[in-house]
Amino acid sequence: MTDPKQKFSFKQIAGKIESKEEAVKIIKDCSNAFFILAGIEIVAGIVIMGTAAIIDGIIFGILAFVLRKFYSRVAAIILLLMSLGSVIVTVMNNASGGNGGSNIILAIVIVYASARGIQATFKYNEKTDTKVKI
Repeated sequence: MTDPKQKFSFKQIAGKIESKEEAVKIIKDCSNAFFILAGIEIVAGIVIMGTAAIIDGIIFGILAFVLRKFYSRVAAIILLLMSLGSVIVTVMNNASGGNGGSNIILAIVIVYASARGIQATFKYNEKTDTKVKI
């Protein structure tokens, strides 16, 4: 088991999540990645891309906040779906020669971060015995 306060290790990137503390650390790291992405998208929207990128960045930022604050499985899943959409749009732009499409690696890293966020939120809720009330 790794120390969740440890700065960097391969286990934090791809290892099994064994404790609630590790899950929290991974959720916070994933939300930080999405805050950075949101900032990049908002700035790019202001400078180059327009309103759609600004709205996209705001949505990423809100979902990252919900993920970080509430350890939300729903927010993590929506982030994955949005990230997959970003990869598809990036690949399509790259293939068609349109604007954008040069950040395929960033898009793939964000998909991985969102998948890891899903894994961490489910593990966190499993370790805390969170029940959904219907």
